[in-house]
Amino acid sequence: MEIKAIIAKPVRKRDWKAQKDGRHLIPNALTNLVLIINIATASSKHNNELKEAQAIEVATKIANGELETGRGFNQIGTLKRVGDTRWGSYLDSISSLLKMFNATCVVLSNIAVDGGSYSQRGDANLPWNQLLSFEFVFTLHLMKDIMEITHLLCMALQRKSQDILNAMHLVSSTTKLLKNFRDSGWDDFLVKVKLVCGQHQIDIPCMNAQYIARRGRSRSHHDEISVGH
Repeated sequence: MEIKAIIAKPVRKRDWKAQKDGRHLIPNALTNLVLIINIATASSKHNNELKEAQAIEVATKIANGELETGRGFNQIGTLKRVGDTRWGSYLDSISSLLKMFNATCVVLSNIAVDGGSYSQRGDANLPWNQLLSFEFVFTLHLMKDIMEITHLLCMALQRKSQDILNAMHLVSSTTKLLKNFRDSGWDDFLVKVKLVCGQHQIDIPCMNAQYIARRGRSRSHHDEISVGH
């Protein structure tokens, strides 16, 4: 079952252009996710740099009182590559990238600036720029939140033997959670996204500005659709 089938709602005519223009956000973000993780983990050297950068970040946050300490806390991990096309695999990769976002920025920056060859520097430059774009940060957080809500339902639907009553219950509860996220979770979601953008000096678009499609939009067409809409 596709996520869009769960969160489907009536589309007003004036919304169609905005939704159509953004139809490539998720596929592009998933493509960039795979590219970023593959480049950042391409060698044992890069993996060691990731762990070192994360260790420095964790130590700094502990010293500043931003993280709890104790057994099992703040373990140094690594980026998880996408293993297959299932949502669970993408969720693991997205979660690992968000957890190691700062460390990944450091590694990609080092490769793009000081890579051993022109080819390595060029290969790292594009994913580095994508990682530090508002569109990617926004979409990455959006996918994580939606996938976490739909995770149990997706796991249930992948089982060969189905418990119909349980599946119906999961569909109902998942739909309610997605509706709550859409109706009342937007402000908290934006705060989270803006926090990451602020930490990395990523330009944040004005959400109240008028939305203008990148192409295919008539200049005489005056829909009052904002970026935040």
